[in-house]
Amino acid sequence: MPFLLASASPAYAVTDNQDGSINIEIYDLREPAQLEQDLAGRGVTAADFTYLPLGKRCGNTRAPALEGDDVGAAGREPTAGDAAARARLLDQLHRTPSYQAIRPKDGITVYPRHIERG
Repeated sequence: MPFLLASASPAYAVTDNQDGSINIEIYDLREPAQLEQDLAGRGVTAADFTYLPLGKRCGNTRAPALEGDDVGAAGREPTAGDAAARARLLDQLHRTPSYQAIRPKDGITVYPRHIERG
């Protein structure tokens, strides 16, 4: 009887970038504790990955807003016909502390230099 050794594909990949940022690519929604541990080993101790079932979302108190994150975008339509206004709003959003720390680029890119310890 043949015996096959199967190796599970990785749930995620973590890459250290030359600029000090860390790129995370998630391939399968499993092993969140191991991912958090891998990031902690790189100095990112505030990581919290929780994979929710389809149709569920985190409560509003899970990740409190940081001072400087509120640029008054709530209730505004950033894609309205005014391209200049949209560009100004995007510029404001890109300057927020949250955007400086974590960006959705090639997966998730974390910039530890913008994350306070604690």
